[in-house]
Amino acid sequence: MLYCNVIHKISNDSSVDYTIEPLKFQQDEAHKLGLKTTLLVSYDVLFVEDYVKYCIEQSEKYGDELGLNMQFLIGEKYSEFSKTREGQLHLMPFEQQKIMVEEHFERFKAAFGYYPKSVAFYYMSAPILIWMKEKYPEFKIAIMNCFEEGIHMYDGNRHGWNLFCEGSPWGAYYPSKKNSMCPAYDEADAIGIVAVPHLNRDMMMAHIGRDDCFSSHSANVQRGMVNEGNKCKYLYDFFDEWKKQSSYNKAVYYNTLVNALWLDEGKNFEETVEDSRDLYCQTLRIYKDNEDNGEAKVCTMAEYADIHNKLCNYDTADINLWNDLLMGSKRQLFWCSRSEYRITIDPNLGGAIVDLRPYAGRLSIVPGPDSDVMWTGSYPYVLHNWHRESCHTCFINGENLFEHRTTASVKKEENGDIALILEPVELDVDNATIDVQSIFLIKKDGRIAIRRKILSSSEPQKEYSVKEQFRGTKGTGVLPEDYKGTRLYIDDKNGELSLSANYEDRKIASNNASCVGCYVPQLNTTVELITEDKNARFTAEEGYMFRPYYTMICEHTTVKAGEEVVTWLKIR
Repeated sequence: MLYCNVIHKISNDSSVDYTIEPLKFQQDEAHKLGLKTTLLVSYDVLFVEDYVKYCIEQSEKYGDELGLNMQFLIGEKYSEFSKTREGQLHLMPFEQQKIMVEEHFERFKAAFGYYPKSVAFYYMSAPILIWMKEKYPEFKIAIMNCFEEGIHMYDGNRHGWNLFCEGSPWGAYYPSKKNSMCPAYDEADAIGIVAVPHLNRDMMMAHIGRDDCFSSHSANVQRGMVNEGNKCKYLYDFFDEWKKQSSYNKAVYYNTLVNALWLDEGKNFEETVEDSRDLYCQTLRIYKDNEDNGEAKVCTMAEYADIHNKLCNYDTADINLWNDLLMGSKRQLFWCSRSEYRITIDPNLGGAIVDLRPYAGRLSIVPGPDSDVMWTGSYPYVLHNWHRESCHTCFINGENLFEHRTTASVKKEENGDIALILEPVELDVDNATIDVQSIFLIKKDGRIAIRRKILSSSEPQKEYSVKEQFRGTKGTGVLPEDYKGTRLYIDDKNGELSLSANYEDRKIASNNASCVGCYVPQLNTTVELITEDKNARFTAEEGYMFRPYYTMICEHTTVKAGEEVVTWLKIR
């Protein structure tokens, strides 16, 4: 089931008088369709009696939820209290964060008589969330990341949007006490709230471009210029694509969070306010139509927290198989988020692993002026093809599957395992033609079985080499980062072979092992390629300064038509 939040942000971006009419328009249109909303109220609005009264009326009459908006801390009253122009809570020192949160929560209670259950941030780190949950137990759900907003957004906004929060899950999850971007392992590891994203994104553009122009926000879609006036097929395709994800997941979270300012004159530049409002109304009607036919349910943020707690366990993986909507091609992108990692596989690149975030390392990342990471809240990758040309791929007799496009489907096994099944590809290798199929089996315990099968060959007795290659690095952006000290090892049966990476272009190799691995100390993460194939050959290379990647290879050397080899990818 797709669960939808209609969120209206009552902001103090400008004078409060400027936002009241478009806000009432939003509310009225939602209520005409019988949809409940979540009203997220900013600090300055809490001082305006007419606004407070209006919010209370909406809540009492329609069952709308009242929550707290802390995404951008600006406004006259806020400035008087805070004595700072800093508008991002997560970039303040921790003690100042506590003061700001307490002031907002107490002011909210003074206005409405209770503390909020739902709070919105652009990003928030674990320590303040833990403190908030302890001090305000009513707090149960937070908008707390902008999915994959980082280097692409920074470049696209003239290097003036200093929000870096790549690497999180894209849906709802239980954030870990160690790092709010990581899904918790269990109750002891969990902060005790449900985390949801700031908007749903186009999961293709999230990897290759700016996903802020292609989201569940109708004005974002206008910014992406995929509409013609009030006509926009993409809005409908986008919702349908998210609805498809219900095939793989117990609960799929979806929201539209539109500040009323986007529906006022002059905000969308080339667009008329009539078209902007019409597109927004269309999104509401999409919700209503799908709720009526039983394919979606509209609820408030707090209600969704209760639904998620009922349906989703800590070991529940979030799955997304996304089709290219913008160009209408056959390109797909597969995503899986678990407590141990977030992995992205690109069938268009032959099933290459193109992004891997090793949550198992549980790095403590707390941005702010008193932190080493400063602005960067992103969870680092251990490989990323788009940012750094770093990926996991497979070679058959030297022919790279990366260069052969295919498509994929997802199958959920009865035991909870998830199979990504790629359509076979045809290769011409060494004067022979072969068909090869790849399957990624994501086990319930987090291990990933990479299965390669040579379905047929024009020379049935010919033996082929199937080489799995993991080219790793570390980083959060596009520039190389130091992985010096990464320990590369092979469990040779005569004694472990190892080296400590120092960019000296060294390598180790063995024909008498079952595992090649690396421990990246900067990520507190171990990645291993494991096989039971006794004919496998293992290699590990440290890289060098101009090619700053470490490489692990597991090569199956004697594979014939009809045979399958399995390589296990383990992240811990």
